[in-house]
Amino acid sequence: CSFSDLALAEPLLRSLQEMGCERPSPVQIKAIPMALAGGDLVVQAKSGTGKTIAFCSVLLQTVDTSLAATQALVLAPAREIALQIADEVKRLGWYLEPALSVACFIGGTAVEDDEATIQERVPHIAVGTPGRCFKLLRDEILQPQLRFMVLDEADKLLDTCFRQDITAITELAYNEDMRFIALSATFPPPLILAAEALFVHVEKKTLSFGGSVTRELPNKVFLCTSAVKKGKDGKALQAGPGGGVDYGEDDLESAVLKGVLHFRRVVKGHHVRQKLPALLDILTTASYRQAFVFCHDTDSAVQVAEMLSQSGIAAASSSGKMDQAVRTQAFAGLKRFQYRVLCCTDLLARGVDVEQVDVVVNLNIPMEKETYLHRSGRTARFGAVGWSVNVVFEGEEDQHLAYFQMQLGFELADWAERENALARRLAALDLSADDVVVATPAAAAPAAAPGRSRRGADGQQQERRGRRPRMQGQDNQHRAPPPQRLQPRPQAGQVHKRMRLRSLRQVEVGATLYVLADQEEMLEACRKAGIGSQHDAQRIEALGAAVCVLGKDPSDSTVKCNIPGGGNVWFAVKALEGEVAEGDESGQPNEEHGGVCSASEWLGGPVAGEAESDAEVVQQFAEGFQETSAVEAARAAAAAGDDAEDASEVEEDATKIAKEATAEKVDEHADGRPEEDAEPAQLGAQALR
Repeated sequence: CSFSDLALAEPLLRSLQEMGCERPSPVQIKAIPMALAGGDLVVQAKSGTGKTIAFCSVLLQTVDTSLAATQALVLAPAREIALQIADEVKRLGWYLEPALSVACFIGGTAVEDDEATIQERVPHIAVGTPGRCFKLLRDEILQPQLRFMVLDEADKLLDTCFRQDITAITELAYNEDMRFIALSATFPPPLILAAEALFVHVEKKTLSFGGSVTRELPNKVFLCTSAVKKGKDGKALQAGPGGGVDYGEDDLESAVLKGVLHFRRVVKGHHVRQKLPALLDILTTASYRQAFVFCHDTDSAVQVAEMLSQSGIAAASSSGKMDQAVRTQAFAGLKRFQYRVLCCTDLLARGVDVEQVDVVVNLNIPMEKETYLHRSGRTARFGAVGWSVNVVFEGEEDQHLAYFQMQLGFELADWAERENALARRLAALDLSADDVVVATPAAAAPAAAPGRSRRGADGQQQERRGRRPRMQGQDNQHRAPPPQRLQPRPQAGQVHKRMRLRSLRQVEVGATLYVLADQEEMLEACRKAGIGSQHDAQRIEALGAAVCVLGKDPSDSTVKCNIPGGGNVWFAVKALEGEVAEGDESGQPNEEHGGVCSASEWLGGPVAGEAESDAEVVQQFAEGFQETSAVEAARAAAAAGDDAEDASEVEEDATKIAKEATAEKVDEHADGRPEEDAEPAQLGAQALR
């Protein structure tokens, strides 16, 4: 099954392909068609299996971007989750025409800024936290015409602390055609009933005496369960490889991720400071990329982060009591690999997605088993293998962890036995050490060979760019192996040159590009794009070298490339060059190098030096946006160039046609576009006028 089989529009399929999503996951296969068919929907699936992609695809498939109205509202329990969802919606809706408008409304920011955003352009899709969205709806700043209301991490939103706001938002935004989607990895039966009651809440309030509710019960997609099977001894039976439960077709697996290895490290003492030596030992002996360290309060998170930083481990802290700017900086820094460890409270225990996290350390055991599941779900996402390490005191904490083990049915090993536990798990999953990302130093996984994908533990799809690999199995979803990094060979009669890229639209996944040879210029472009300095050494080694494009991020115009030596590094698009042919003897443009073309190719063949500057202006104008009069101008100029005797005729035709693009057309397409895309279009139009 592919995404095209799910009846998704072509712009969505294009975005999914560029994000590295080759095949839909089980939850996407079941949830997307069911949601598009109509009716409310309740979804429960394991962490990291693509729930966000599922509901975002549904929203973008149904939204009408030509209508200036808010047609979908997505609610999340934490600001970081809301920001992440908004970013995901923008990625998926990048190619929608007319351009999609997405806004994120969260606390910690000025309400006046949200009001200005809505007045400037009404968002088609609004994402936010309950408190801020309720205020905007109550004050009639946001006046939606909703087709969908989505509750992400619905069990948390329907719990006591958020339920009142969620109910009030439903009353303010409700219409008869609105449909609900509620999703979570943990959905206890009482909260499923609470979701069903919410969906009919407004209808019940407006019923006359003796009337009955006409809204149908929601459809359900349950791929895991919070209820665990237990044996005669009262302990949970372990599911999956090596477990004692043979799940039939009608049975659901536990929400515990198969790829998470759970470890216990017992220390003596009573204060969290006495756990710090053990934490430092874990983070310095394990081979990992990034890690979460969960603490029970803000002060502990800050102090632990400071201790790790002083010990030479790049760390940051985040909690709900911190200023929003600090929280955003810490979370963004972790995603940019500016920090290797994030010390946080349960604010980030659920919903957030950081692709490089391999290890989760619990300095304090949570009170609820659902919270423990969500914490451990920050690693081993998309079917990878990761570690959940619990640093506990002797006695009560150790017993509490043992209770979770009994309730959830996961295998728990001592930290000293981690190598044997890893070997047993890999054998049970039919994997080898080459197939995992996180390991002990003795079993650290080497880089994957070109054209070969590693395997993970849950058979789940990579949801976004450059995700860690999955395991092979019945429901396996393989990402297409990255193209070989081949050195392009000029054809006979062609003159090749390198041209610095200006826009992400010039880049195609699988294309061969070149890193700028000037170190200072290359690093400056990366800094301006917000890329951290963590991998500057690899970037410097690749100066002037050919790299293969593995993915691209439209939100900040960055490109993920496979560099010589096998590593994968992010570059700013303006830190790269494309090798293009100026034209062969027949004057036909060259299409060999991933769709990157030169200015002369836009004009249909060789252009004399005196016309090159105007040709570049036409190219700048056309790069700003596609399927506009600028593109038509370039095509018409190319057609004219076939019969032109010299470059001046081509220049004259191109200039004449490009001048016909009105300022209104430029503003229409530049509005809502990233600055690097809008500015070249406007400058090109002004120059040609």
